[in-house]
Amino acid sequence: MPERQGEQQGTGALTLGRKDGECVVICAPDGTQIQVHVLKRRGRSLGLRIQCPRSYRIVRGELLPEPTPEQAARREPEASAA
Repeated sequence: MPERQGEQQGTGALTLGRKDGECVVICAPDGTQIQVHVLKRRGRSLGLRIQCPRSYRIVRGELLPEPTPEQAARREPEASAA
């Protein structure tokens, strides 16, 4: 079973393995689908093809601006009381 992480505030993360030629499909509640295809692996590098509506903007993570402290705090998982 794939590992799920970050289940807070309506967000989540899924960790899974894919081989060359396989894909993952992200299905939005409105029916929109985003397909992420694994094209090739070369050492520690991975080639991806992302198919989505043209209205979606795809940006490499390192090019996004740093989150403000308030945004970062909202992303932090809340500590659970034991």
